[in-house]
Amino acid sequence: MLANQENLFTTADSLLENGQYREASLAYERVFFEHGNALIQAEANLGRAKSLRSLREYETAMRVLNRTRYNAISDNLHFKIRAERVLVRYLSRDWRQVINELNQITFFLPEMSEQKEELAYIRILALNELQNWDDAFELAVQRYGVLENFDELSTQYQNQPSLKSPERAGWIATFVPGGGQMYAGEWREGLVSAGLQFSALGWMGYNLWTGYYATAILTGGGVFQAVYFGGTDRAQILTERNNNNTTIRYNETLRNLILNFERQIQK
Repeated sequence: MLANQENLFTTADSLLENGQYREASLAYERVFFEHGNALIQAEANLGRAKSLRSLREYETAMRVLNRTRYNAISDNLHFKIRAERVLVRYLSRDWRQVINELNQITFFLPEMSEQKEELAYIRILALNELQNWDDAFELAVQRYGVLENFDELSTQYQNQPSLKSPERAGWIATFVPGGGQMYAGEWREGLVSAGLQFSALGWMGYNLWTGYYATAILTGGGVFQAVYFGGTDRAQILTERNNNNTTIRYNETLRNLILNFERQIQK
């Protein structure tokens, strides 16, 4: 039975190994539909999901994996499919679902602690992306604390980025022209915004003083209103953007260190 099963996947496996992912996906799907055996179908699902992952078709890969009948397969294959689900979720940047998938492995496969430990680094990476750096650090200490150069990673976690509040940026911009942009770290844009608002107010005041009321309202007032309300929204957008860029750079440094440690452990 095992030899016959291996023969079923010869073509599909060969296509996958040669990087012909679309053709491999179709070959695995053909096996799935031509055989009603749950074990064969689970293997086909796993192979097709790997092909689709390589094509970056993550949603389709998850739908394929969802067809698996876990109660009819071995724990070893069950783990491989669950691990594939974790990887697909991670590559699709669905960080909360990564944690959820890892928790499901713990729940459904409690006896496979050694295999589960191989995925610990993915939990750490996902927690980093969720900005849950303290919990990530605790797990990192458990997994990498004995390594000689762990201090480098420890130092990184101790220097977590200070992120700013978009709501506060909007509040500051409401009362201080250009202040929200400056709070976000965009001093030049903040100065330009403040200059435009004061210039618009000055123009409006001048036209009111000289009796050109319509010009004052339509030009000076219109420009001020546009820059004022636009500046409030812009301050929040800039803060969110800069927070995101800061987080990306910080997590990239952590990710490189963690993957380097993982390679050391696996040697």
